[in-house]
Amino acid sequence: ETGGSYGLDGAGISISGNHYQTDGPRPYSSFNSNNGSLRGEANLTDRYSINADLHLTTFRTYDPGTSSKPLINNWVDITRGSAGVSILNHSANSQGALKAFFNWGRHDIFDGFHSTDNNLGIQLYQGLSLLQNNVTTIGIDYRRYGGSARNQLTKVDYGDHFVSEFSAYALVQ
Repeated sequence: ETGGSYGLDGAGISISGNHYQTDGPRPYSSFNSNNGSLRGEANLTDRYSINADLHLTTFRTYDPGTSSKPLINNWVDITRGSAGVSILNHSANSQGALKAFFNWGRHDIFDGFHSTDNNLGIQLYQGLSLLQNNVTTIGIDYRRYGGSARNQLTKVDYGDHFVSEFSAYALVQ
């Protein structure tokens, strides 16, 4: 595992990475995974700051089956990632953010199954402390998620399926 954090007054960046690997106890039982992330943040003013992050994971593993009924070359190959950026604000009686994110994945399986998916969204909210021991938050959210799946060997197409959601809200605590 490797990583590090570096910063300046009011700003910083962190980087990390991991590699895991085993040959497994039996033939066709290996596992290999790589992970990496990058995160940065900075104060723009006394009231505003920004942060961003990026994560990526890949892994390949095998299912060897049971000892009495071994499987040969039953692999799964997956890549997953996420990214986001936020602009935050804060003062004595108010705090909020504008956030955007995107998550994605790719999945390949020995039997020909292939899928991709993603999830993206935007969130805007502001919390106000106008009364003692009270916070009122108002906001809006938008999300779109779904994916596509196909079998590349049999040519079966499971289609593309996506859902979009929007909401507005107010919370009093």
